[in-house]
Amino acid sequence: MKHKVWLLRALWITPLALAVCLGLAVLAAAWLSRAPLHGTQPLPGAQAPVSVVYDTADVPHIQATTEDDAWRAMG
Repeated sequence: MKHKVWLLRALWITPLALAVCLGLAVLAAAWLSRAPLHGTQPLPGAQAPVSVVYDTADVPHIQATTEDDAWRAMG
């Protein structure tokens, strides 16, 4: 009887632990891949300098010479 209880707990806990690990991995990947909010970054293919300024609510404001450069800056 003790083996059945242990097995039932393992069958319940294992998928839960895997789901938590997967969720943490997704959050870590999202955190590490976010764009920097300060500094200068190269923009390959831009025809002219592009400025991206973030306001206090972290909303980006893009200033570019051409519309193509603005879209390229947005990603």
